[in-house]
Amino acid sequence: MRHKSFLLALAFCGLITGPVSAQEETVTLLLTDGKEIKCTVYEVRQTEIYFRASSPQQAYQYGEALAVAKIARVRLADGRSLKPQEFLQYWKGELVPPVAAAVAPPSPPARTASPPPAEYGPGLRLQSVVTGDTLRGRGVGLRLPEMPRMDSTPALNYNEIADLLAESGLAGKLLLEIGSGDLKKRQLTPSQRQMVDAVLQSRVWAVRKRELRAAHMQGLVEFEKIYKNSSANLFELFKLRPANPALVFLEFVHYLRAENAHLFSDRWERVEKTFSPAVVAALRDLLNNYEDWYYLYGQELEKQK
Repeated sequence: MRHKSFLLALAFCGLITGPVSAQEETVTLLLTDGKEIKCTVYEVRQTEIYFRASSPQQAYQYGEALAVAKIARVRLADGRSLKPQEFLQYWKGELVPPVAAAVAPPSPPARTASPPPAEYGPGLRLQSVVTGDTLRGRGVGLRLPEMPRMDSTPALNYNEIADLLAESGLAGKLLLEIGSGDLKKRQLTPSQRQMVDAVLQSRVWAVRKRELRAAHMQGLVEFEKIYKNSSANLFELFKLRPANPALVFLEFVHYLRAENAHLFSDRWERVEKTFSPAVVAALRDLLNNYEDWYYLYGQELEKQK
């Protein structure tokens, strides 16, 4: 259920490898309103393009998918520009666009001191992707690491690994397993305990918790107003039958996750018609960071079982 062997290998050995083989393309989406989105496209359909925006602000604003009708052109990394339908053919391997004029590579930037770690808020995690009629599980973009011999393991920087776990959306799942899952009864080694402590003290994890709590409260306030005024319409629209009225918002987020509502346009339209744009964005943040959100709030649902 929670891929425990993967978490243990990743958190306690600190070895992280590249993403599994999947088609991706780094492009710039030129929108019909004149705006541009630099991103990595990972799926193209007849009506929608699925992507990960490079800018955190645009990731928050646009989410993970855009209708093809809102896209004027798609500019490839080498400068070639395609219409959306041409890009679909290119994605399928049915079109080879003309080669763009050669551009001299930029001079390498001067080496400078590393900047402090950026604050990673909701909507930035790597995550499983399931879209359309094709179910395509890609984990969190990480391969299962090989277990090294303990006597040959190099010295680890636990703080750096903890920040990477938090940035990748794995901190909540790891802490949940150790706090209330099957790992709760396990006696941790000193190195494993040091890794857990580093996660708990991670600056990136602290920022993610703060942003998720803000998104949770924003969604909760508006949901409770709608629930108080027209709960019958709300339940009818989403086919939701809460088991505990005191935890109805938690059940609602869990329901949206179970339905993969944020990955299907027809299901997400019901959310957009019911809530304000700000709350729609907040709910998408909670779903994109579900494991972390569940560690902070969703455990209350299990306590009621």
